[in-house]
Amino acid sequence: MQWEHGDFIILVDPPLGEFVGWTNAHEPGSARKEDRGFTCPRRESTARIWYPRFQSQEAMSHVPSNWGESERTPRMESLFEDLVLLYPLNVRKPTSHMYTCTDICRRLVLSAWIARLRTIEIDISRERIKMGHQPATAARNPKEFQERSWIGSWHSEDFGRLSHATATLISIHAELVRNMDALGMMSETKVVSPWEADAWKSLERASQLLKIRVDGILQNYMQAITVRQSINANEKARQVGHLTSMATIFVPISFIAAVSSMGWDFSDGASLFWVFWVIPIPMVSIGCFLLFTRFGKHLLRRMSQETSMA
Repeated sequence: MQWEHGDFIILVDPPLGEFVGWTNAHEPGSARKEDRGFTCPRRESTARIWYPRFQSQEAMSHVPSNWGESERTPRMESLFEDLVLLYPLNVRKPTSHMYTCTDICRRLVLSAWIARLRTIEIDISRERIKMGHQPATAARNPKEFQERSWIGSWHSEDFGRLSHATATLISIHAELVRNMDALGMMSETKVVSPWEADAWKSLERASQLLKIRVDGILQNYMQAITVRQSINANEKARQVGHLTSMATIFVPISFIAAVSSMGWDFSDGASLFWVFWVIPIPMVSIGCFLLFTRFGKHLLRRMSQETSMA
């Protein structure tokens, strides 16, 4: 903001916490803020704030003369209170230039951005651990192996959360770029100190790295979905194979029963009806042994391999 005799900077004090102190009030009032957190939507809103919660050693006194009595950690609820709290701890600088007066404010803004990105990084690490490979060496059967394997820890709602995370990181990167452009870092005439320019560049690189991590998790999700679909298709094919195997057993038996029921001595109630049971029962037993037992499947597999080698 420019005036006739100089430049002025307007500082806005937004509420960053759950409560904010009102003028001439000894009790803090609740403040409404937009929830922009990067976590699961099912969690409570207290876990999705921009900034991590810090418990201050002591609340600021309502008497301004007592503000500098003890050192306290910033509560990150009010930018103005944090400025007042940190100013006595800051190294004194000459006030010949207006940017030196806002040094603490600039550091607080950078600290808030760092806290926001670190909170997102913690959430990403938690997602990677939850979706990572689980030990399946002690699985007793293929079904248990599938449930405990890498593809077993993915759920349908993961895709929505990962897509939301990607959109959030894109928005954060765009906001960082706008801030850097507003500070003149995109042009040759910079209005910020070298340490501040390096800090903003580090934040931009960190946001890009977080987006790369989320994209990697999203690609793993797509691979897991593909593998799971292949397993489901193989399972269905195996079931169809079992049905075909059962058909190969019962179709000949049905043919024998149809021929035997035509009459003569092999019909139901005749003297040679026992022949019907002599033929199907051994056939069913041998077929079930070969098709539905491990040893029988091993014999069939070995016989097929010997036949192919011959």
